[in-house]
Formats: sequence, C-alpha cells, structure tokens
Amino acid sequence: MVDSSIEAGVRTAPTTTGSAATRRRPSRRSLRVGLCFISPWIAGFLAFTVIPLATSLYYSFTNFNGLGISDWVGGRNYVQIFTKDPYVRTALVNTLYLAFFGVILGSALALVLALLLNQKIRGIGVYRTLYYLPTMLPVVVSAFVFSLVLDPNTGVLNKVLGWFGITGPGWLFSTTWSKPAIVILGLWGVGNTVIIYLAGLQDIPQHVVEAAKVDGAGWWARLRHVTLPLLSPIIFFNVLLAIIYGFQNFISIFYLTSNGGGSTAGGPANSTMTWGLLIYEDAFVNSQIGYAAAMSWLMFAFVLVITVLMFGLSKRWVYYEGAGAR
Repeated sequence: MVDSSIEAGVRTAPTTTGSAATRRRPSRRSLRVGLCFISPWIAGFLAFTVIPLATSLYYSFTNFNGLGISDWVGGRNYVQIFTKDPYVRTALVNTLYLAFFGVILGSALALVLALLLNQKIRGIGVYRTLYYLPTMLPVVVSAFVFSLVLDPNTGVLNKVLGWFGITGPGWLFSTTWSKPAIVILGLWGVGNTVIIYLAGLQDIPQHVVEAAKVDGAGWWARLRHVTLPLLSPIIFFNVLLAIIYGFQNFISIFYLTSNGGGSTAGGPANSTMTWGLLIYEDAFVNSQIGYAAAMSWLMFAFVLVITVLMFGLSKRWVYYEGAGAR
C-alpha cells in the first residue's frame, strides 16, 4: 500500500502542475488576443488624449504662440491669469452663472418631464419621441433657430409675450438678458437627461411603490420618500454631468453672441464672456497658445475640485440600494 501511495503521489504531482500550466496558457493567450483587439483604441487614446494633454501641460509653462517658437516661462502664465488679465473675473462669474442656473433649471425640468413621461397613458411613446427630438439637432442648428426665436424685433418669443401685453426684452442684445437667453437654449436640449431619468424611474421596484400605497402614502409622499431616494444615484449622475458640461459650454455661446446677438463673441459688453470663450480668444485670436493652455488647466482643476466635493457631499443624500443610506 505504501508503494502504491508513493506511486499515486508521484503520478499526481506532475498532473496538478500540468493542469495549472494548462490553465495559465489560455489566459495569457487571451490577454494577447484582447490587447490586439483593443490596440486601435489604445493607439487612439494615446494619440488623441494622453499626448495632447501632456503637450498642453508643457505649453502652459511656455510662451508658445502657435508658430513653433516657445520659451520656458515657468508659472508666469498662471500668475498673469489672476493678476493682470482684466477679463478673467468677468469670465469666471459668467461661467458660474450659466453653470449654476443651467444645472438647477435643466435638472428640475428634466426630472418633471421624466415623471410625466413615466405615466402609463395612450400614445406615451409618441410624447417621449417628441421630447427627445430636439437633442438630435446639432448644437449649431439649435443656436441658429434660437437666434431667430430670441430676436427682439421679429422673434417668436417676444411676439408671444406681446399677446399678453408684455414688452419682451432685448435678449441677446441686452447685457441683462443675454445670459438668461443662453440658459433657455440649454433647456431646449434636456432630452438626453430626460431619457436617463426615465430609465431610472422604470428601474424603481414597483413592489416598494405598491407597499407605500398600501401604507396610505399619497403621490407627494411616494415621490419624496420612495421615488427620489431610489432615484438619487441617477440625480447625482445627471447633476455631475450637467456641471461638467456647463463649464465646457462653448459652441452655442460662440454662435449666438457672434452671429445672433452681440457684434463680437462674448457680447454684448462681455456679458456672455465665459471661461471657454476666453480660452478660444486667447488661443486662436490673440495667438497665445501657452497662456490659453494654462487657462485650460485651471478650468480642469476647478472642475476636478467641484467633482471631488460633489462626491464627498453625495454621501449625505445619495442612496444606493443594498448599501443603505450613504
């Protein structure tokens, strides 16, 4: 029996090692095959994301003007942004204004529309399609349409206000109403956010809603104590995306203020000059690529800080099912 055990052990050991090697070989081959399949993405990520980011970070410490001539100036660009640029404060205030009101009003409108479109009524698919259609238009086309709608003399909006005896404002030609006009344009494209909210609403377990009904909870109580807590991760996601988009908003503002409203981009009287528009002006109008790169990295740092704060605050109001209140 001893001999047979030894023989069995001798035979078993090589078999186990061989099985482990056999298990490892397919995984390495799978890794190589997987890397081959995603190599185009890796090459694109390096070529169009990592290298441009590293290059712009380098240029932010130079006086590069776009002609291949650059000298290392250290942190002079960053110091100049806060001490010598007269437009920085205006651009920062305008950006915060548009981001704040755009996020608040856009998120609230999208949530209300999603609640309405979540009803089980006849033809609901048609309504959902109609609310999503505006998002299919390119941003430039939407901006062109709104430049006509917001025209103070011939625009549809002021004519509608005139039916109620209200004299419409100058919108894009007014320093007071130019920013609200851009916020209104942002509300036009809430369809994507509505779709995400709608998916979140339909993912809420119906047995929880029915249990609330059985306990006597009305519509408002169910919305406040059931729907919104279960939807809080979706709300957090949409608000975070809206904040990031709000700081990067450029195309619609550039088109509206340079073609539909003020005589120059950011007008009238710099009332719509945002951080993104100022970066464009410095980079492609004033040929200060290095200075514009420094402004871009400051905007990135600002958005990053806000994102980190948002994640920190989310622990107080975002509820993840299965993990309890965070």
